[in-house]
Amino acid sequence: MKNIIFCTVAMFVFTSLASAHTNTNPKNKDVKMKQESISMRRHNKSETLKRIDAKKVDYFTRRQFKVDFGNSLKPVWNTWKYFDKATFSKGRKTYTAFFGPDAKLVGTTCISSFSSIPADAQKYIKSKYKDYKVEGVIYYDDNEANSSDLLNSDPQFEDQDNYFVELHKRNKTIILQVDMEGYVYFFKQLS
Repeated sequence: MKNIIFCTVAMFVFTSLASAHTNTNPKNKDVKMKQESISMRRHNKSETLKRIDAKKVDYFTRRQFKVDFGNSLKPVWNTWKYFDKATFSKGRKTYTAFFGPDAKLVGTTCISSFSSIPADAQKYIKSKYKDYKVEGVIYYDDNEANSSDLLNSDPQFEDQDNYFVELHKRNKTIILQVDMEGYVYFFKQLS
């Protein structure tokens, strides 16, 4: 059951591309700067397309995993849409790490508990969604050292640490997003 919850939430949370945003105002830049910017965007786009079509986990991603998590872990590797994905156990928890096209860690997920989310959020969910049963909680830990944004195609959420709470009532399943300050947002309806 936890794997189903994890996969469902992960599918919606991580169906996006990690890409860096740059704000350039062409009116304030000279022609050379504009051409370099266009060239960089074309390069980034072609690199991204290569990664989307990749069937094999990138060598540099495997190396970066060792830098980020050490040599002792034995991850199970997969490619998934825009990401290289490493699933591994540490202590009694199972984590999934997502690496972007640049082989940098975007973030990790792990199964959590309702008691782990901020107390204010627990109270709010219990009162507003009292007819719902909590089916599972996923914690998303953003890699703050990576300036890439995690943009979700549907829906979007800010690139920060969040909990995702799956609630179920009769034939209706919804996911709520809870930030670290305890604010609760409707994230997605699954059924």
